[in-house]
Amino acid sequence: MSEPDALVARITITPENLERWFDSLIPPLETWEQDWQDWIDWMIRAGYTFYGWKDSSAICWRDFFDSSRYVEFRDNVRDHIDSCHIHRKYPVPDSIWVQTSYDEQTKIWRFLSIEVSENFGHMMALLAPFRAIEAFSESDKDDYVAFTNFFYSRGTEYSSAAVQFSDGKSFMLKDEKLPASIMQDITYQFYKAEKERIISAYNPDAWAD
Repeated sequence: MSEPDALVARITITPENLERWFDSLIPPLETWEQDWQDWIDWMIRAGYTFYGWKDSSAICWRDFFDSSRYVEFRDNVRDHIDSCHIHRKYPVPDSIWVQTSYDEQTKIWRFLSIEVSENFGHMMALLAPFRAIEAFSESDKDDYVAFTNFFYSRGTEYSSAAVQFSDGKSFMLKDEKLPASIMQDITYQFYKAEKERIISAYNPDAWAD
């Protein structure tokens, strides 16, 4: 059975900069090319094997991304976020798939999209618009974007791919295990989705006791 990861994000940003980010164009993947390569090199050292590659040590980030067969996003960020709501193959309400919120007091924007991807190359393309927020956000130390299988493995501390923000820059997390601050927020977002029946409406037996 296929169990795609969810995409979860927490970003500290003013309302004005949130709108500026939404209206901005998604930068080319080359914007973060060294960090992509560092991340792939870390995965190789950590023992990941990549299907179809005889020599993992020869993997370049660009080849790795191209092997996913996904085209690079070239629209603006708002179109990409909106596509998370409407680009689904199942005839179900949008709210089942995506949960977004903005707290004006804390200036924190949160995003949760259930069942997004299980392909590393695809994840790179999906992370790009979120990494672009580094030009607009407050870059709080607890801000992140992460792919997690929390929906199917409740409580898991591991991520397939994750980004952290620091000093106005985004960096791929070179660790399978997510920091406690990120896990706390992921847990909060998923239980909020469960409380508001987003998860149970999607799959009544997903988190059955």
